[in-house]
Amino acid sequence: MSAEDPHTRTTRYPGESEDEAREARRPRPLRTLAAVLGVAALLVAALVLVHQLQGGGSGGSGGGGGSQARGGDAASTASSRPSAESTRPTGQRPVKGTDPSTGIPIGYSRTDEGAESAATNYAVALGSSDMYNDASRHDIIGAIAASGSKTQLLSTTDRAWSFSRQQFALNPDGSAPSGLTFVCRSVPVGSRAVKLDTSAGAATIAVWSNGLIGLSGSGSTKPVTESWFTLTLNLTWQNNDWKLVSSSQKDGPAPVSADQRAATSKEIDNAVREFGGFTYAR
Repeated sequence: MSAEDPHTRTTRYPGESEDEAREARRPRPLRTLAAVLGVAALLVAALVLVHQLQGGGSGGSGGGGGSQARGGDAASTASSRPSAESTRPTGQRPVKGTDPSTGIPIGYSRTDEGAESAATNYAVALGSSDMYNDASRHDIIGAIAASGSKTQLLSTTDRAWSFSRQQFALNPDGSAPSGLTFVCRSVPVGSRAVKLDTSAGAATIAVWSNGLIGLSGSGSTKPVTESWFTLTLNLTWQNNDWKLVSSSQKDGPAPVSADQRAATSKEIDNAVREFGGFTYAR
């Protein structure tokens, strides 16, 4: 094929007349047009994706990328060099700060985004290894609980986590026995508003999560395993923030497990030390 016209054939096959060969050498305008349109469609799709990543879509007018990050801005051209503004998140400013005792994000906005962000971060805290230490557990509940629910939540979590601590044969302070590493993490996959009335200051948020829990190390009888569950949190608006009233948990939905080699205890230990957790915001 010719480099100038990839749709023109120059070879004459055996038994083919000169007229047939000439007809075959004619450019195929429809095929050429289809190829051009295909490339154009891919280019448009790529530009739309970049536009969305830069916060130029309908994803809210809060602390996004600013006017320079919006694709409709005349100053934004294909030749412009990306700035730090183009990587900033869109939507409401997630939180105003963190609790000094626990590091849990606090100060959420009174919006659906704020309620889901609060529920997701609270789910992470409730699913952490800190819940197995009495002092840190009380700090967590103190930071996230509504004032009228704090006593009940402390009583409920004390019983539940004390029992679980015994199941894993942890020390009274929640630490693992000598030679072992206790792993306990909750990793949210997504959240949804079950009920939401921001004007009344009430929200019920479901957080779908993947959990890791177990003892890593030589001789462990409770190796680190994963589980899938949905934690539903009832929140109330109190003191200019979303606070936890109650929560419930159910199994699943769990996807089909991949055919992967299970990590060794050493690999799990290294991963726990090397990879930190996240705070979340929608």
